[in-house]
Amino acid sequence: MACLIAGWWGAHIARKSHQTRDMTALERFSQTALRFPHMLKVLVTGEAEDLSEPQNITKTPPNTKWLTTPQTVQDSGYLLFSTLNAEKQAVIRFIEMGSGKILHEWFPNMNLILNDLNRSKELIVEAFEKGELGVPLKNDRIARNKLAIELGNPLLLKDYSIVFNCGGLGHLYRLDKNSELIWRSEDLVHHGFEQDANGNIWACGVDLKNPLAKQYEYKDDAAICIDINTGKTLQNHSLTEIFKINNLLAEEIFSHAAAVKMFGNDPFHLNDVQPVLKTAKHWQKGDIFLSLPVQSMLVLYRPSTKKIIWKTTEGLCSVHDVDIVNDSTISAFNNNIAFGEVSIPMNQPANSDIVLYHFNSNLISTPYSEYLKTINFFTASQGRHEILENGSLFLDESNSGMLYKMNPAGDIIWQTYIPYADNETQVMSASWPRYYSKTNNGFTE
Repeated sequence: MACLIAGWWGAHIARKSHQTRDMTALERFSQTALRFPHMLKVLVTGEAEDLSEPQNITKTPPNTKWLTTPQTVQDSGYLLFSTLNAEKQAVIRFIEMGSGKILHEWFPNMNLILNDLNRSKELIVEAFEKGELGVPLKNDRIARNKLAIELGNPLLLKDYSIVFNCGGLGHLYRLDKNSELIWRSEDLVHHGFEQDANGNIWACGVDLKNPLAKQYEYKDDAAICIDINTGKTLQNHSLTEIFKINNLLAEEIFSHAAAVKMFGNDPFHLNDVQPVLKTAKHWQKGDIFLSLPVQSMLVLYRPSTKKIIWKTTEGLCSVHDVDIVNDSTISAFNNNIAFGEVSIPMNQPANSDIVLYHFNSNLISTPYSEYLKTINFFTASQGRHEILENGSLFLDESNSGMLYKMNPAGDIIWQTYIPYADNETQVMSASWPRYYSKTNNGFTE
């Protein structure tokens, strides 16, 4: 009888998996639990899946419209995102939110990118076989053709050139407004990246040569600074060295149960580097914030002195996308799913959330929590947010592919999605899009 009930419930969740807006908290919890064993297998065993199609393609939820459909609410913002067009050709689009009008498109050379990925893969395998690497990095998903390559987190520059990555481990690329290659980064990157006060890029990278990582057989991430004009690496800060120099490696990393027992080959999983653009009471221009989901930790690091200035795990349960809100407050996307737990506690929150840290008072707040619960907002992995100047909130619910804009009162201004291959009946993950506003100085996030 128990098996019959379990089978019926699994089928029920599968039927409703494309209608996340209408799912109860228990159904959404079960949806995550059902796919969790596969996620765990990939992360723990390192048995990667060869990808032939983009991930997270689902049916369009009811009562949700793409932006080409006339909107009932006007929005003066703009969206930069990657997708596939009707011919399944990779494209990065910059659109006007109020009308859905495409203002510009870039068409990356996907043959070049696939060749780069294949060559990087070969070099990593060779290095591992020679004993130069502690782990083979097989837990990074491998794109085996052009369709499966994610053009992640695209960034618009003032000259209408763009910078983007490959989602997983790969190079960072800069294209001009005519889609011609300006540079590819000399080092491999992954996850998110941002510009600093000098216009250079801080990105999540890897340190393939760290002796401790080799000795203890784990992947060492790095925060790297890349020259915006050339793609050359200006700075490379190994996370192992950061924590070692600050006498925190054993205490914060090697003692962490999830990191050692479940994710011993990926103890950091760095997913965002946020540069500080101007000096304030609690930080200095040139500092960087780091997001570490395995540790559920945020870190304020000063590259000039190699010192950790501040760190916290308070209120976090896996974390993505740390942002600076003002001169005394930061925000972080809190997935609210235990990173590395075999079973998910039943009392775990059913929604992802945005956590604010107020440095002046040393307090945290979750001002959007109740509003996000009303829409069952949840993504087990990834996720991105932006608190806009007027207090509105832009949200990327990555696993479902849904995008939202919410006003300060908690009202949904709009919700939309990125169609797969221009087919409005299917949704695909937008790979961390960016929301822009227009100012006298051009387009700004």
